[in-house]
Amino acid sequence: MLHAGLITVQQEGRFQRYRANLSLMLELIAYLTEECCAGHPEHCAELRAASCCAPALLPPLPSTTEG
Repeated sequence: MLHAGLITVQQEGRFQRYRANLSLMLELIAYLTEECCAGHPEHCAELRAASCCAPALLPPLPSTTEG
C-alpha cells in the first residue's frame, strides 16, 4: 500500500504514524465500482449497502438513463 501511494508513513520518535491517502483510495474505489460486475456497477448495490462508509464518501453510481 505504501509503494502504491495509498498510505504514507511518518517517523515520530520511536513510532511510525501511517496515514491513508483518502483521495487516491476514493479514486480506486470509484474505478473498482465502475469496473466490477463486468461493467455493471449497479450490481454492486448490495456491497455498497453493506459498506461501513458514509454514502457521501462512496462514488456515485452512474445514471441508468436509457433513451
